[in-house]
Amino acid sequence: MGGDDPSLPTPPCNGCEGPTYVVKHVSFVDTPGHHDLINTMLTGASAFDGALLLVAANEAVPAPQTASHLAILTQMGFNNSQVCVLQNKSELLFGGGRGVAEGSAALESHAAKIRSFVKDTAAEGAPLLPVSAQLGHNMDALAGWLGALPDRGTGVGGGAVFNVVRSFDTNHPGDATRSLKGGVLGGALLEGSLRRGDTVELRPGRVTRDEKGKVVSFSPIVTKIVKIMSGKTELPSVVPGGLIALETDIDPALTRADGLTGMVAGKPGSLPPCFKRIFLDLTWLTAHQLGQKGAGDASDSDSDSDSDSDTSSEGDEEAAAGGGGGSGGGAKGAPKLAPKDRLQLSVGSAITTGRVKRCSNRQGKAEIVLDSVVACRIGDRIAVEVKKEGKGWSLAGFGIVREGVECNLDGGAQLDEKVVDGAEGEGQGEDEASTMPPSTTSAATEAADETTEPSGPTPDHDTLNFSEGGDEDWRQRFTALLEEKSRALLDHTRLKVPPPVLVRDGGARALWMNFGATCLALRRPPSHLAAFIRAEGGLGEVSLAGLDDISEAGTGSCGDLAMGKLQLRLHTRARALMDKVCKLLRKYCVEFVSCKQCRSAQTTLTRNDDKDIRRRATADMVLTCRECSASTFARRI
Repeated sequence: MGGDDPSLPTPPCNGCEGPTYVVKHVSFVDTPGHHDLINTMLTGASAFDGALLLVAANEAVPAPQTASHLAILTQMGFNNSQVCVLQNKSELLFGGGRGVAEGSAALESHAAKIRSFVKDTAAEGAPLLPVSAQLGHNMDALAGWLGALPDRGTGVGGGAVFNVVRSFDTNHPGDATRSLKGGVLGGALLEGSLRRGDTVELRPGRVTRDEKGKVVSFSPIVTKIVKIMSGKTELPSVVPGGLIALETDIDPALTRADGLTGMVAGKPGSLPPCFKRIFLDLTWLTAHQLGQKGAGDASDSDSDSDSDSDTSSEGDEEAAAGGGGGSGGGAKGAPKLAPKDRLQLSVGSAITTGRVKRCSNRQGKAEIVLDSVVACRIGDRIAVEVKKEGKGWSLAGFGIVREGVECNLDGGAQLDEKVVDGAEGEGQGEDEASTMPPSTTSAATEAADETTEPSGPTPDHDTLNFSEGGDEDWRQRFTALLEEKSRALLDHTRLKVPPPVLVRDGGARALWMNFGATCLALRRPPSHLAAFIRAEGGLGEVSLAGLDDISEAGTGSCGDLAMGKLQLRLHTRARALMDKVCKLLRKYCVEFVSCKQCRSAQTTLTRNDDKDIRRRATADMVLTCRECSASTFARRI
């Protein structure tokens, strides 16, 4: 099977060009590091089996969001066998003429900083692989680590629990009525198994509110699975592991634009209860875990706030007072909660807000009235965010659900305000709770009845040393691959550009005498450099000169001898012309010659400009580095 498309053959091995076979299917969830997208990490974390922690080798350690992501993994119970730390862009430490010895020392120093950063976290003792995604070095070792990830299990027996991470409508405007398809649910199966044709229930489903916007009851949505897809492969059944899509017979209007994201799907009667009020045991993150440079200055307070007041207003948006962070309920620097403070909670793949009804800062406990209904079990770990002035919601800590007040089921008997504690919560789905996997990047395998034995020998993963003691071996292997396959990066050479030779041609014009030689040194077509001078220089009109026929000179296809005679006529009366031209030439080299990643000048610019330099450069010009293989779009001139 060729990856996700069973109709394609498997590609040959990049190392020996021998035949390959599928060992495991892996689904990836990209969790951006930007602060505003931290919710993507919190939402997808419930579906993870393993995590790849990417650290750029040419940047300082740690980046603030990298620290937040690692804190999330640690709090969710991951261990070093589920985390792999990648030193990406490691080849950049060897470029710029540094040499192998200096690059290896820089790589080792950066690795030592990473080891210090991940101490006492889920990544302590995890594999640390120097890799180059552009050049492909050590990517085979990463594939070996992914292949060795343990499966979640067969999923046989018990009820199914499916976390809905995405929901969407696959129909297009104008489709015939008879060809319309039901809504699609995307996510991960955490336990149990699902088959095509199974009836599933989505909780909480539709939520009913009163005139004031308070939650009154909920009504689960019952649907039927029409199709199960993993990539481009249709499966008759699915077991835990990987991301899958379930096509159902739900009205697609409900699933459009992630309308059902955050819900839990599964076989009726096997799903967790739905709570409208929960009781949390809180653990706050420290400033170090959040990647902050200094600890908070919030004063420690031993006073409890145990108000029983249940009064609230819909427009109440009072933010929780936040410090720099802390660990434990009353630790120094921990946010100090008060009644009516607002929190944002990530429960599985659901994100909702809530209001603090009662809290004890000394004991680290809080009762939260939710703005929506969430389906969770007693003992589930959820992320807690507080609102900081000018920064929006910021991750502050985690809480464990110890008790909860269930919401009324629409059409069912009205429930009393009864608190469900840990012992009672374990009664529903006790078997399923005991098999809940630790949550992080999803490793997807085929369904049990679809799995086939590989035709070749099974790789011996024991020969791959992924322990902390193998760091030096992986660095030596990476250096050897650089010397063998990327010698041009190590033999970094600088371009020698001749200084401009300018001669006045009357009072209103000047000639750039060695313009062609400059274009030859930069390996750029004269028309593109001339267009840049005309658009950016403020020197008036420019034109090519020095040859009888300049029709081919603009693209640089007239030969090196003719190019050496090419001149550029500048129609300008500007003073200090030499300084201005040199400044423009440096600016051109930074934007259209130097690689944005490794700063090498050994680059190519594809899609030449127009010959007559009268029209603008095309918008799809690509700057490609011949040393690190990085590519980027060049801006329109």
